[in-house]
Formats: sequence, structure tokens, C-alpha cells
Amino acid sequence: QVGINDDFFELGGHSLLAVRMIYFIERNLQVSIPINIIFEFTTIGTLSKYIELQVETSIQKLTKESFKMIKI
Repeated sequence: QVGINDDFFELGGHSLLAVRMIYFIERNLQVSIPINIIFEFTTIGTLSKYIELQVETSIQKLTKESFKMIKI
């Protein structure tokens, strides 16, 4: 049984599986993440926090850009 706090690499993860995981994340969540993030955030819990922050930041940027376009 795998939990959100279990380390990807301690469970047998490696760089090829990390690439597959990135592909899955990008395809299903429409969030682009660099490979080094998998090595930095090695649990589902920490990786999900990173992804959540990226999504929030993207929404804020989109909102700011949209506002700038409307303001012009």
C-alpha cells in the first residue's frame, strides 16, 4: 500500500518512471512541470502542493493579463 507521504524513489521510482509520471500529469492535469521537480518533491503530498501552487500562480497571471488587456 502506497501513501501520499511515501517517497517515489524509495518505492523503486527512477528517472524513466519520473518522465512517465510527468507525461501523465501534463496530459491529465494540463500542468507542465520540469523533470527536476520530481527529484525535489519526491512524495505525492509535496508534489501535489507544488502543482497546486503552479495552478494558482497561472490563474493569477491569467487574471492579471486579462485585466491589462481590458484596461487598454
